[in-house]
Amino acid sequence: TVVLDLDSHLPYPCPFDEYITHTFQTDMEQYAPLFRVVEASVYLKHFSSDRSHMYNDETRTWSAPPPTYACIQAAGEEATNLKKYI
Repeated sequence: TVVLDLDSHLPYPCPFDEYITHTFQTDMEQYAPLFRVVEASVYLKHFSSDRSHMYNDETRTWSAPPPTYACIQAAGEEATNLKKYI
């Protein structure tokens, strides 16, 4: 199993054991990491995001400039289902 993390300075892709060792403090049980593993084929078939999680309705601002490419929209899925994957 490998981790694809563009935000770390570890190898890309990074072996899971190496990733855990270098990114999480495993000696603090109350902060033990939890992961949801989703098969790539399921993720690619069903994931949708309209980027609404990046937009603040109150201030009408983006938390970061949105990507220039089109939003990810799976056929037959709602505009965003990000919370299903968190």
